[in-house]
Amino acid sequence: MSLKTDIIRAVENGLLRLREHEIIVKSASISAKESDGVCRIRTGKLPRYEHSIESYLSVLESDTIVTRTYSTIHLEYDVRDDEIVGHRLVYFPCPVLIREADEEFDVADYVASCDLRSQAMLISPLRFDFTPTEARENHSASHVHLGPDARLPVSGPVHPIRFFRTIVGLYYPEQFEAVEADLASSGFGRRTLTARENIELFLNAD
Repeated sequence: MSLKTDIIRAVENGLLRLREHEIIVKSASISAKESDGVCRIRTGKLPRYEHSIESYLSVLESDTIVTRTYSTIHLEYDVRDDEIVGHRLVYFPCPVLIREADEEFDVADYVASCDLRSQAMLISPLRFDFTPTEARENHSASHVHLGPDARLPVSGPVHPIRFFRTIVGLYYPEQFEAVEADLASSGFGRRTLTARENIELFLNAD
């Protein structure tokens, strides 16, 4: 099985399992397009992520995965010659407190009109980036963003299933035990840490 096929199947399987457990309520298209020798695999269309409510609304209204808490998920992988050369994996929490909703509920209208002083929550998107061509000191090849300017090294590129398990464990812990059985832990088995990063605090992608 090629790496491209493995990634696509892993994304499809992960989304299917999250839907079965009612963690996601809206899925997105999965595309694989070749350009200059690189195959880009992604869910929906990658919007510009900023730490703002306006950015959240633009993401929500795009072709994206939406969870039952009105958070959004996006995955994008670049593959060349059966090797990952980049990825961006994002979980964007809903930035406002939603106490209850009915079937006619429109979260975009609600967020745009709510009282931000009492309902806004200061939550940053969870974003795993793999950008080996941009690696330098204090900018690891693989890293997770902890805010606009803070990054924590990750041992290597993150597998889709590992990303889905991380989301469930952090944001839907009451369902992790049930989901864990359906999403066996997976990894790419590739380490990109420098000697210095290897002795500092980092996240293990495998």
